[in-house]
Amino acid sequence: INNIIKDQKNHFYYCPNLKKNFLEGIKWLKKFYKNNHYDFIYLNTCTAAKFLYCSQGLNKNTKLISHSHSGNGDSKLNNSFFRPFINFVVWLTPVDNIAIQISMLHTVFKIVNTVILLPLDKQLIRIANFVISDEEKAERKNYHLEFQESSFAKESAAMHIIRVEKEIADMTDVATDMFDRLQIGFSKRKPSFIEEHVEKLADEENYCDQMHEQLIRYVINCQHLSLTDVQRSNLSIMISIVEEIEAMTDQVYTCGLLLAKSIEKKMNLVQDDMEQLIPYVELARQFLQFIRININKHLNEDKLAMATELEDSIDLYRKNLKKLARKRLEGGADVKAELLYLDVVRQIEKIGDHAFTISELLVQTV
Repeated sequence: INNIIKDQKNHFYYCPNLKKNFLEGIKWLKKFYKNNHYDFIYLNTCTAAKFLYCSQGLNKNTKLISHSHSGNGDSKLNNSFFRPFINFVVWLTPVDNIAIQISMLHTVFKIVNTVILLPLDKQLIRIANFVISDEEKAERKNYHLEFQESSFAKESAAMHIIRVEKEIADMTDVATDMFDRLQIGFSKRKPSFIEEHVEKLADEENYCDQMHEQLIRYVINCQHLSLTDVQRSNLSIMISIVEEIEAMTDQVYTCGLLLAKSIEKKMNLVQDDMEQLIPYVELARQFLQFIRININKHLNEDKLAMATELEDSIDLYRKNLKKLARKRLEGGADVKAELLYLDVVRQIEKIGDHAFTISELLVQTV
């Protein structure tokens, strides 16, 4: 257990230097992580170091990297069959030193591999994508998160918390992807937005609803484990963060429906008015990206100041847009169109409010 090292940034655990009794080490690790359903990535870098990575719920890109990298581990075996190649490397090495020769062998082998395979990068990507199916889109239809207790009490609590953090990060990704779809509608308010994005927005909003329900249940189960006071406090904050993210996705979806309604009803929204919305929407997008980058991290005073500045900018822009809409109404503009415009402005403001609340919650984490 002392050999397991935590990579906090990527939510991985890994065991370096498993060269001695490597097979026994793998058997032990598999037994240890069995109850938590961890996935493993074994990386052999053609040096003395060997790594076994394990993480819950590896996504498609991680698996692609793992499988693409696995060919690297065959290089030592391949080299033993290429005596001319090895002789060439020895000839290139100026000093009769085994360490330098191994280094030169690795360098030349990689250069040759790159020269041969670089023109085939698109084909290799297609093969990797074919071998590993795209599960992410299917996963956004039905969400499943099952709580399973481990016999290792202290380790189990820490690993369950890491799982919650990963799921919250995934939920934030879905919310950000939804907003990106919405932003397309603001930049190009055309029927293609309804055809290409509204149904996907509905699926993603429903997916977030499922995440919200199951994540809350999962966290409540975690609270029955043996926890420190800090862990218990952080879990309570996580519940509030999940609530805010779910509410944010509701606002994004509502905004998407309003935009679709304006397209279907062919509402007379002046192009200049829509263009004034674009920087306002961009501010909200920046705030969402800020949350995405800093989710599951403690926010210091400087970062909270950044969040406050974004929130104040959104509020100021909202006031100006409301004033302009009222002036247009007084000037005889289309009432239905202007009311919908004001509703969109309010929804974007609420998204910013939720993002700021998440920022304040992250300040409280330890």
